[in-house]
Amino acid sequence: MNPLRFAVLLLLLTGCASNQPSPPPLASSLPTPSSLKPGALWSFVLLNGDGGIAATLVVRLSDESINTCESGDYRRVEILSKSETSAAILENDAAYQVMGAALRIQLSTGLCDNGYAIIGEVRGGGFEGTHMEEVLVASRATRDLAQRVYGVPLPLMPNTSLERTRER
Repeated sequence: MNPLRFAVLLLLLTGCASNQPSPPPLASSLPTPSSLKPGALWSFVLLNGDGGIAATLVVRLSDESINTCESGDYRRVEILSKSETSAAILENDAAYQVMGAALRIQLSTGLCDNGYAIIGEVRGGGFEGTHMEEVLVASRATRDLAQRVYGVPLPLMPNTSLERTRER
């Protein structure tokens, strides 16, 4: 192999990499908590680098299959509420994948080369993980920009309609 080609290949392999974190290995082998079943509601707080709130999300995990750019069993995520203060979160056909107690939410499955993900695990009844951009090729500095995210499951409320409220 030409030394110049080898140097370029080595530079590409060490300076750039796929920016798609894997689920926590131990969490993947644990039983799936009921809070990760389809229909579950979750509230997430995404922090910025200073520990302030970058965004909040309220989502419902659906049972509807969805195609993504990645392999695996992904289901649609319904984003019920979203507020951003300092994070530019790309959102396009959100999907989730559960592996044991590990949860991965892709917020932009329709943007294969420029997505955004939440990844972590359920422990002690809550969620702890990271949120970050997922780009096809990223510099080491970009890969280190993952920020913390925390979540809690929300109780499922009985369906109360307007008509039932008016009857009272």
